[in-house]
Amino acid sequence: MSSPLRFPVGDSTWAVDVPADKWVPVERGDVTTVSATPSELLRAALAKPTGLGVPLRTAFTPDDRVAVVLDDKLPHLNELLSELLAEVQAGGVPLSAVTVVVPPTASEDWVDDLPDELGDIHAETHDPTDVKRVAFLGPSSTGRLVYLNRTVVEADFVIVLCGRRFAAWGGYDGAEASLFPALSNAETLGGISTAATRKVESEAVAFQLGTPFYVQIIEGPGDTVAEVVAGIGDVTTDGRKRQKARWSGRVTEKADLVIVGTGPVSADEFAVAVANGRKCLADGGRLVILTSAADSVLSAKPPWGEDEQVFVGSGWDEEKLDDLGVIRLGSERELARLVASAERVIALSDAYKMRVRIGEPGS
Repeated sequence: MSSPLRFPVGDSTWAVDVPADKWVPVERGDVTTVSATPSELLRAALAKPTGLGVPLRTAFTPDDRVAVVLDDKLPHLNELLSELLAEVQAGGVPLSAVTVVVPPTASEDWVDDLPDELGDIHAETHDPTDVKRVAFLGPSSTGRLVYLNRTVVEADFVIVLCGRRFAAWGGYDGAEASLFPALSNAETLGGISTAATRKVESEAVAFQLGTPFYVQIIEGPGDTVAEVVAGIGDVTTDGRKRQKARWSGRVTEKADLVIVGTGPVSADEFAVAVANGRKCLADGGRLVILTSAADSVLSAKPPWGEDEQVFVGSGWDEEKLDDLGVIRLGSERELARLVASAERVIALSDAYKMRVRIGEPGS
């Protein structure tokens, strides 16, 4: 390593310094830094969206009812939403005709943080249990009767402002998946199990809905925005490709110490981070989780094996850690001792954004 990696741990930040002879590098693709701000990236993408041929603002009519499906986990959320809504207004649509719809898992913090100039928009948290808030869209390609958020179904123009991520179920989150199953009814949410089914049905439902306009955010390290991929149609394939190019990683060997880092993530993102770390762990190795997430990311069954050696640096209650059967890391010094005792070390910053594979390229 040329310089220490830094990981958020509880309310602080720890530095991890791994000697070069222990270090197993993670080979990454397109990781170039971007100097443009999130607003600048979004503005440029909306000026030349894929599949539309003209700036987004020219696609509206003044009497359109616009639904914005919002991913509340986006970095720089208010900045991005403000820029998008400025484009909608430039198309002649007043904010009073715009409804921002968030999934049922969303917090309400984003509403409280909105600037005053966005006070006229309507905000709706989707409720999959309220039959009045869903509408019948039609049968899916698999024969499922599809119900979707009524505001979205009845809108004249649907915009999906979402992050692109690797999902805990094995596919990609964002884009079509932000519509279905995220905004479907309770019965549907409990009945989709496989990655293949999710992909096929989400794409088919988006097609049934019409032509949603997608604004896909490809994140950079930490809370940065690396790219914005916007447009209609095949733009969702472009988004998946850009996510894979930036966040796919490969290591040529496993290690006896694997360190994974997460910020204030969701339960699904935490599961992705841990899964990436476990892929890289040699038999009998030790897994270190460094996180600033709340302990609510853990379900009754933690996302690691009962026989694995797991160390956690966090702001979690010690009793909670004892119940999980993991070992608490209380300081950078304790982490440094683990590194010193290891033969090979892999460290994954922003592990929840990644998809890691083991082996030589082409294997």
